[in-house]
Amino acid sequence: MSTDMIKRFMYNRFQVFVLGVVCASGSHLFSVSNVWADGACYSELNLAQKSYSSGNFGELEATLRPCVAKVMPKDVRIQAYRLLALADIATDLLPSARRHVVKILALDSDFKGKFEDPSIFKEMLARMRTNTVAIVSASKLVEPLNEVPVPVTLITSEMIENIGARTLKDVLITYVPGMTFVQDHNEVNVAQRGIFTSSQQKILIMLDGHRLNMRAYSEANPDFSIGLDKIKQIEVLRGPASSLYGNVALTAVINIITKDARDLNGVQFKLGGGGYGQRSLSLVYSKQFDQQLDLLLWGMTYQSDGQKKYLSSETGYTYEGDNGEHAILDGFKDRPSYD
Repeated sequence: MSTDMIKRFMYNRFQVFVLGVVCASGSHLFSVSNVWADGACYSELNLAQKSYSSGNFGELEATLRPCVAKVMPKDVRIQAYRLLALADIATDLLPSARRHVVKILALDSDFKGKFEDPSIFKEMLARMRTNTVAIVSASKLVEPLNEVPVPVTLITSEMIENIGARTLKDVLITYVPGMTFVQDHNEVNVAQRGIFTSSQQKILIMLDGHRLNMRAYSEANPDFSIGLDKIKQIEVLRGPASSLYGNVALTAVINIITKDARDLNGVQFKLGGGGYGQRSLSLVYSKQFDQQLDLLLWGMTYQSDGQKKYLSSETGYTYEGDNGEHAILDGFKDRPSYD
């Protein structure tokens, strides 16, 4: 029985899951479809779109207002709020339009409108997106960025891509005030307000709220062991936060938020190479099955022979009586750095 035949037997206002089997060239393709019945306001949404195109904004609101109180797929609800916001803008009801924009961004924080939408709507989306970004690290409660009680730097995936960052260290020293690059002879390190140890033991680094710092040595280095391709945003608390997070959170807290499946919903593969024996490989895979189930997988590895630099005995970096030694700059070759 095909999916189309099954749809005709569905009762109104019920959500069902259909497992369809498609046969082609002797192979079987299994797919799970999320099928909504006709009661999910599809027809009302089409009617409202026609009303907007013809300038009947009162008719548009009368059509969609009852719908937004129903259970609908997320994409349908977003389009309903979009049309209501556009109608409010057309009738100069900007406060009401902003309320609808907030509801849109609560469902999809990356929604940017359609090409044909008026510029005032797109500008409202961009402005409200900044003010409605959810921050969870400042007080362990979800709250807007402009209401957090401590200094916080928010770094988005677009900001990471814009600077061509390779490591978390690159991101932090570029965007976080007071964050500087320091380096031990063994590890990549950063300092917040000039405070650091030989390894990175003063800043708590978390992944979706889970501690990455070692329990024994309290170390978590911002190097290639933390891949950037899976990151949706980074929240940086610029100050001590031990009262919330315990030890290690002495000078700052960094919470890395991973992407949702809908942010990619596919495969991203990167292969790189460069001078001094640099080799890198990154893979991110995501799949959104339905409104409640997402899958995100990632893997990343990096290796570099580094630049050999000869140090003569006159430099003072060698033991007395030695003829000189070599130092290796930016070498990651004891074993590949991986995430």
